Amino acid sequence: MSNLTKAGADRHRFNSLQTHKAEKMKLFTAFFLLLLVASCQARTLIVDPGGSGDGKTLLAAISLAGNGDAIQILPGNYSGATVDKSLNIYGRGAIVEGSLAVTAPGCIVSDITIKAGGKGAAVSLDSRDNQLVRCTVAGIATAVIVTGENNSIWECRIDSPQGVEIFGAKNRVLNSTISDTTSGTISGGTAVRINKTSEGMIAGCHISALQGVLIEDSRGNAVINNTFSGNGFAVVLTR
Repeated sequence: MSNLTKAGADRHRFNSLQTHKAEKMKLFTAFFLLLLVASCQARTLIVDPGGSGDGKTLLAAISLAGNGDAIQILPGNYSGATVDKSLNIYGRGAIVEGSLAVTAPGCIVSDITIKAGGKGAAVSLDSRDNQLVRCTVAGIATAVIVTGENNSIWECRIDSPQGVEIFGAKNRVLNSTISDTTSGTISGGTAVRINKTSEGMIAGCHISALQGVLIEDSRGNAVINNTFSGNGFAVVLTR
């Protein structure tokens, strides 16, 4: 074999070896990424008062969960809790008796009944980018207080002398039913109060209250396509 031919064969073997190493590295990287994704996938924890789930209480499930996990609450009555992780919490037939405070961003709370028996709000959204969806919320004093930004309340039924109080910017109440009724009669409260904030939206809601939407010292808010009933004012503006 000539030196030229031998050099060509050596280069071929070297290139083949490098290609093989590169393919092995690609496979190792892909396998590592699959393991990483699998380890990061969200879990669904079950709350069951009978003890067959991951926890008997909502608080216990929250303590076990990590950011991005889901918590399914089975039908039953539960105490309130603080949601301090970014979670998706849902449960048809579940009733939370007490306050639900959302302090972590990016949470979704859906299909739950929340009833507060004290003077505090039934639900407080104290962080940003949260969603309250298809929930029934009732409070003796206030149903929902929103201090964080860019939160959404969708398709909820809210019943309280003070329905929703909004203090943060860019919050939305959409396609919800809000009333200040007590034992079937209008109690004289306010359905939605927007206080010293901006860029909020109240849209597509059915509102029954002495005062529908009270906007205090705020700017750039939109109140559109709502229906109002009661003996007072649909929208009140103050400065």
